[in-house]
Amino acid sequence: MGIAKPVHQAINRMWNTFRPPPGTPATTEQVEHMVGLVDRHFGRWYDKVYDSSMSGALDAAEQAAFAEVSALLTRLGRGAR
Repeated sequence: MGIAKPVHQAINRMWNTFRPPPGTPATTEQVEHMVGLVDRHFGRWYDKVYDSSMSGALDAAEQAAFAEVSALLTRLGRGAR
């Protein structure tokens, strides 16, 4: 799968926000939830040439994804970092 650098960076920020503290593994269910979240918000850019005129859409997708990651972390008792 090809992903343009701005999209890849946004996805990385989601995973970095989710990443559990050292010694605290993520469950399979949590990782699958994150995969679905990332696919839902960023899937439209998979295997596509990135059009920088759509950066507003990417920003909106990242904000929406971050809100979901934050809610997940709150449910897990970890709060957003």
